[in-house]
Amino acid sequence: FAQHISDECKRRFYKNWYRCKKKAHTRTGQKWADEEGKKSIEADFDKMAKYCTVIRVLCHTQPKTLQAEGRRRPTSWKIQINGGEIPDKITFARSIARETYQC
Repeated sequence: FAQHISDECKRRFYKNWYRCKKKAHTRTGQKWADEEGKKSIEADFDKMAKYCTVIRVLCHTQPKTLQAEGRRRPTSWKIQINGGEIPDKITFARSIARETYQC
């Protein structure tokens, strides 16, 4: 449901990045472009609030900012959001999306 997925993150989805056609998640950004797509995304969030029992967020590092030599693929995690009701968890997950955190 991300509006923009960086190439660093897309690199994680391919075994051979340099030989692939780089088509992963190309349609995800297009959904945010028109009103019908935004309505379908909101409908998906409503379905998540109604039927899901666990909410997890996919996070990844940014190797360009880490100054890691020779490292191109990001490390990724699925983080479970705990506490509160499911709609509160979804609201929290959407509020922290696209933010950068320092360790």
